[in-house]
Amino acid sequence: KWEAEETEDELFRDATVKAVLVAESEGRLLSTASLQILPDTPDSARIRWVATESDWRRRGLAKALVTSLINLASEAKCKEVSLQTTTDLTGAIALYLQLGFKP
Repeated sequence: KWEAEETEDELFRDATVKAVLVAESEGRLLSTASLQILPDTPDSARIRWVATESDWRRRGLAKALVTSLINLASEAKCKEVSLQTTTDLTGAIALYLQLGFKP
C-alpha cells in the first residue's frame, strides 16, 4: 500500500527521479511510472513505481508509460534501463518480458 507522504518523497523530492508519467481520466489517477538516473551510474536508468489501478489493467496504460520512459532514458544517453518487480506480479512480468527486459 502506498502512503501519500512516502510516495511524494520518493517521486517528487528525490533529485535522481528525472520523470514521473501518469495516465489519468477526469482527475482520477489510473497508472504511473517513474524514471530514475543515479549520479554514480549516469548511463543507466531505473524504472520505478509502475502501478495501474486494478480496474484499468490490461488496457495498455503501463505499457505506454514504460515505453515512454525507455525512450526518455535513451534521449538521456542511457545505455541500460532496468526495473525491479516481485515474482507474484505475473501480468507485470509478462509485460516487462514483452518489452525486452530480462530476469
